[in-house]
Amino acid sequence: MGWNALRDQIFANQKRLGVIPANAKLTSGRIVCRSGTRFRPTRRKLFARQAEVYAGYTAYTDNEIGRVIQAVD
Repeated sequence: MGWNALRDQIFANQKRLGVIPANAKLTSGRIVCRSGTRFRPTRRKLFARQAEVYAGYTAYTDNEIGRVIQAVD
């Protein structure tokens, strides 16, 4: 899908989940990146895996921060 499309999707999901305000605007700076279909299959697989690992790390961190906040409360 390419970096810019993924960025747009993540931003929309964050708005939908209430992570960011509904009136937030995506910054105008765009990263120029070739479409994912132009990369060799091995590179696409690598970049997809990197995105998965980052998503897992963020979910884990979110859960652990939630535990800390509950303990403090």
